[in-house]
Amino acid sequence: MNWSAIFNWSALGSISETIGAIAVVASLIYLAAQIKQNSNAVRATIEQESAKLINQTMMSIGSSEELSLLYLQATEDFSALKSAEKARMFMILTGIFRAFEVLYRQQETGHVSQEIWSGYEHFIKAVVQTDLFENWWAVRSDTFYSGFRDHVNQLDLSDAPVRPMAILR
Repeated sequence: MNWSAIFNWSALGSISETIGAIAVVASLIYLAAQIKQNSNAVRATIEQESAKLINQTMMSIGSSEELSLLYLQATEDFSALKSAEKARMFMILTGIFRAFEVLYRQQETGHVSQEIWSGYEHFIKAVVQTDLFENWWAVRSDTFYSGFRDHVNQLDLSDAPVRPMAILR
C-alpha cells in the first residue's frame, strides 16, 4: 500500500501545527485565569493580615482602661505624660504606623484595594491631628519609607474625622 497516495503529509503537518497552536493559546488563557485568581487571593490575604495587626493593636488599647486613658491623654497633651508613658505611646504608634506603611506600599503595588486603603487613610487623618502624633512624627518620620512619609505629610485634613477626645466631650 502506498501511504503517500492516501495521506497528504503536508496537509497533515499543517493540521497538527494548527491543533498545537490552539492548545498553546488555550493553555495561556488558562494560565492567565490562574494568575488572576492567585493575585486576588494574595490581595485578600494581605488585606486580612494587615487589618488583623491594626485591630490587635487597637484592641489592646481598648481593652485596657489604663491604656485607653493614657492614649486619650497623649492625643491631647503629650507633654503631660511621664517618660515611660511617652515611650509606651511611641511604641504603640510605631507599631500602628508600620502596619499602615506596609498597607500603603501594598496599595501602591496594587495588592491592597483603594477602597480598603481609603478607610485606613481616614483613620490616619484622625491620628495625624493629635498632639501625640505631632511629637512622635517629629522624631520618627525619618524611619519610614519616603513615599509613605511624603504621603502622610501631604494629607488633606479637610475631611478628617473628629479627634479622639472630641468624641468624649
